[in-house]
Amino acid sequence: MTYESATLTAVTQTTPTVKHFQFELEESSWDFEPGQHTVLRFEDDGEEVERPYTMINLPEDDKFALAIKKYPDGRATPWIHERQPGEEIDFAEPSGNLKIKDYDKDVVFISTGTGATPMYAMLRDYLKNGSGKSFYFHGEKTRETILFKEGLELLDTEEDSLNVFFSLTDEDWSGAQGYVQEHVPEELDSLEDKHFYICGVPAMVVQTEELLKEEGVEEERIITEGWESDAV
Repeated sequence: MTYESATLTAVTQTTPTVKHFQFELEESSWDFEPGQHTVLRFEDDGEEVERPYTMINLPEDDKFALAIKKYPDGRATPWIHERQPGEEIDFAEPSGNLKIKDYDKDVVFISTGTGATPMYAMLRDYLKNGSGKSFYFHGEKTRETILFKEGLELLDTEEDSLNVFFSLTDEDWSGAQGYVQEHVPEELDSLEDKHFYICGVPAMVVQTEELLKEEGVEEERIITEGWESDAV
């Protein structure tokens, strides 16, 4: 894996635990598809640490942005949350299976937690280049931890072809509650002729795949990173 240096240009706190990081590449630009991820590399106590993170921006010259949630017991996220503008950090060129497969098919995005990072990029890509309807299902514990909530609500208002759906597990509110994937069959008029893109913790991804297959969705219409079943 080849790495190159990028300069951190801006940091913004967007939720109590999530920061947005903006970077500029030092020597080149990346040719990636929305939904793909890079790999962060740094040294900690003499040991090399690598972690994958998804770009949340659409491809733009030599710039890219990441939204990273801090896990206090983690190794990489506390480190990146301490970084300041002007620092240089190593990243690998983007790769990954999450990207729009067919811009003429209706699309359904299903995510939980930071799984929203590729879904949000892919949604904006599809709204720009796709020709069908789009549905975005996102599950979170509480309202204040929903990633991209304001942006998604704005898109939902502006785009007639888009429907956004939130479900919470740990907070009483006027919207849906429980695991978000369980609401998908009842909220869609039909599961036919749609592509389903899923990202979140591995157990959620696997459970959603199983639910969709039980509802008659063929495997080729379910798109994930592909490693999640091995992690459950």
